[in-house]
This record gives sequence, structure tokens and C-alpha cells, in this order.
Amino acid sequence: MTDVRDALREVWDDEPDRYPSGPDPLPAVRARLRRRRRLQAVAVALALCTVVGLGVFTVVTAGRPAPAPQVAAPAVPELRGLPAYLRPADPAEAVLRMARPQAVPSGDRVAYEGAGPVIRVVAVFDFEAALGLPGVPREVTVATVAQVLATDDVATSTAYLSAWLPDGRTLFVSVTGDTPQVRAATLDALVEANLG
Repeated sequence: MTDVRDALREVWDDEPDRYPSGPDPLPAVRARLRRRRRLQAVAVALALCTVVGLGVFTVVTAGRPAPAPQVAAPAVPELRGLPAYLRPADPAEAVLRMARPQAVPSGDRVAYEGAGPVIRVVAVFDFEAALGLPGVPREVTVATVAQVLATDDVATSTAYLSAWLPDGRTLFVSVTGDTPQVRAATLDALVEANLG
């Protein structure tokens, strides 16, 4: 009510002999006060919406981890000497499909799969693993400058090869195929093409 009194004081002076001669000013004063209150309510509502919106936006963006910087993966060398029917495959999935995935060391992996006498070839460049491979040792018939350890595991139809080159590079290869002769011939072709 004090707002109404203040508004009326603007219209009428304190002098009793100076009353306005026009229409009653009270409805105009009340309308002006209603407009002022409405504008204030709208301003408060806008301010609250802005604060709440910023708070929600901050919470949503703070919950997400920062995007990892895009780092180009080092180029994995290509394995040469493969049978023509083998196609590139996802290395992680190819290793998991193997009978002994624990035999594959960590390093830069490539995999090839296909339908033929050789089903799968997994190669690991610059591998890190302990010495020793599953299966029966076999001789590599191709001349190479690398130190080579080759085995054939008849139970899993897989031949394994680990090679250490004089310059410090290493190569691991596993060949899954139908017969020991096919696996041995494929390993020899891979040694000749990649280590010869």
C-alpha cells in the first residue's frame, strides 16, 4: 500500500488546496504499478532460467571426460609372402579366435584370414614376450640372417615362429592351417619374404 501512497503523492501535493481537477488518478496509478511488478517478475524469471540453464550445462559438460587428443597410430609394417586368398582382419578378434590366444605376444599386430588351406595368419612386429612357443620344434628350411625359433602344434593346427633380426627388430608369426605341410610351407614363404 505504500507504493500507492507514494504514487498518489506524485500526483497530489501536500497542499490541500491543489487537488487535480481531472479524472480519478487512482486506477491509472494502480495500472502503472501492475505493469512495473509484471516487468520485475519477468526479469526475475529470466534471471532464474539463465542461472538454472548455466548450472545444468556446467554439470552436463563437467561429467564428460575431455576428448583424447588424436594421435596417429604408428604404421604397422605389411606382412609379405601371404597366400592370395587371405584378407586383412581385425587383429584382436583374430587372436581371440585362436585355440591358444595366450601364445600371441604383445606388440604391433596384423592379422589375415580366409577360406583355404591356410585359415589365419597373425603377425606381431617388435613383440615383447618370453622365449618359448607351444608345439614341437621344427626346422626352418629357408636361409635367413635372423635367429629363428619355429614350432608346430598339431593339437591346434597352428605353426608358430619367433625371429630376432640383427638390427634389433623382432617378428612373431602364427599360421593356422589344414596340414603340417601347408603350415610349414607358408611359414617358409613368410620367412623368405620378410626375413630373407
